[in-house]
Amino acid sequence: MHLDGDHRFAFQHDGITHTVFRDGSGPGVLVMHEAPGMSDRCLALADRLIAAGFSTYLPLFFGKPGMDNKPRGVATVILCLWKELNSLSTNGPSEIAGWLAPFAARCTPSAAVAASA
Repeated sequence: MHLDGDHRFAFQHDGITHTVFRDGSGPGVLVMHEAPGMSDRCLALADRLIAAGFSTYLPLFFGKPGMDNKPRGVATVILCLWKELNSLSTNGPSEIAGWLAPFAARCTPSAAVAASA
């Protein structure tokens, strides 16, 4: 998975911006990192998907690519995940889901065709 400027872009929706890394060619796969962050294991999964013929999209929600977060960061992430899970269980608003839905729509083949037309 390339992490350079040629494979990175920012996606903004509703005032929330996240850096997204994209690499590969073929059907798109959205890979979301876990609470430790975009670790080497997450990047290795993206590499396997790229080798299998997929385009991978990895939004960076926190931290730095290739690094696990420090314990203090994990506590913050757990609170964020709790907030997201609570939103899902109560059918309330969710910042991550609210950002992911329009991002995923942008990454579909029909959206790419419409953008190039």
